[in-house]
Amino acid sequence: MYTTDEDYMRTNYKCANCCASCPNKYTFDLHKVMCNIIHKSQYENSLDKFFSQSSTPSPEAQFHYIFHLNKKVEELENKMAKLQKTIVPLCRRQVSEYLETLEPPEKIYSEWLQSIEISDEVLEHILKTDLKTGIKQLFEDIFPNESVENNSPIRAFTQKPNIFYLYDTNAEWRKMTTEEFTKFIGRVEHKCLRKYLVWSNLNREHLTGSPQAEERAVLYMGKVNGVKQGSIEQRASDIKKWLFSKMAVSLKQVVV
Repeated sequence: MYTTDEDYMRTNYKCANCCASCPNKYTFDLHKVMCNIIHKSQYENSLDKFFSQSSTPSPEAQFHYIFHLNKKVEELENKMAKLQKTIVPLCRRQVSEYLETLEPPEKIYSEWLQSIEISDEVLEHILKTDLKTGIKQLFEDIFPNESVENNSPIRAFTQKPNIFYLYDTNAEWRKMTTEEFTKFIGRVEHKCLRKYLVWSNLNREHLTGSPQAEERAVLYMGKVNGVKQGSIEQRASDIKKWLFSKMAVSLKQVVV
């Protein structure tokens, strides 16, 4: 029977492991490396075999190294994906379930916000420092420091970074959006401004009548309006981070 060159090449480049035929030596060499990995024992394929014998890895050892690294990365990615699917819903469920066990606050969020008053001490703090620092002083008085007994309609937990929960008008707890927190700070700032206007009318003689007094009045008005302290969004963002670090509690402290 007549044998063609093509038949001869297939015979010469036939894999001893899987009996596959390759058209040329280059393809055969590539196939042989992969096929040997698949058919060899676990030790033969392990990195120890290649890296325990020589300080300078051969091309074949490098190939095995890359092969094993890719496999390990794949395994770790799969494990991480499974963990994230488990942990995130668990954390969310723990927070919501804990909030449902609490006694309802005395006031819902909107009523509580309406009831906030700016004291003379807080206004004095603003005029001596700035608006943002004064509001932080106000919150020092309003929110107990990392207290489990906090009965306010705003809560925060270390398991949910930089997120606040509020007791809403529907008599239920929900997440507070970034826009809502900014409006919250805006309302507090407006209360500070109104407090200053009342105070300035009562202390008009200290704010008029001389260049120094008028300069002081301009300075105070700038402070109470947050001049040179960025936008309302920037001030709210800074206060939010500070307030979270102050009042956030761990579920491990409250769930026993």
